[in-house]
Amino acid sequence: SSLVMRQVCRLMKVFVHVREKTFLVHCGDGGQKLRWLANVGVARYDKTLGMELGLPRGIRFEDGTRLDMADVINAKLQEDDHVWVLLRDDVAGEEQPESKPLPKKPAAVSGRLSPNTKRRVLAS
Repeated sequence: SSLVMRQVCRLMKVFVHVREKTFLVHCGDGGQKLRWLANVGVARYDKTLGMELGLPRGIRFEDGTRLDMADVINAKLQEDDHVWVLLRDDVAGEEQPESKPLPKKPAAVSGRLSPNTKRRVLAS
């Protein structure tokens, strides 16, 4: 009974590295997303709440393996694991999905078809 209670009440902690600093973050049962963990690291490093560093762009293990920020902490990390927060400077030059241009809106949205669209419609 005592062992079961210790297992249920066990609190998870993870070491979060942001630039040259390391922060011990208590994660409770670890049910939060990895994005939360990265945000905590940035908030502890940057007292301007991200104005200096910006939003975290990713999180990785020491060997460089990237983690999905939408994953849950206790599903991907173990007690006392170390993770590194990736910032805009760390990912500069990498192709990022969010930096791709948005697709153009169809011409029909304006209520009028462009000459190219008219030709495609008439040809089909």
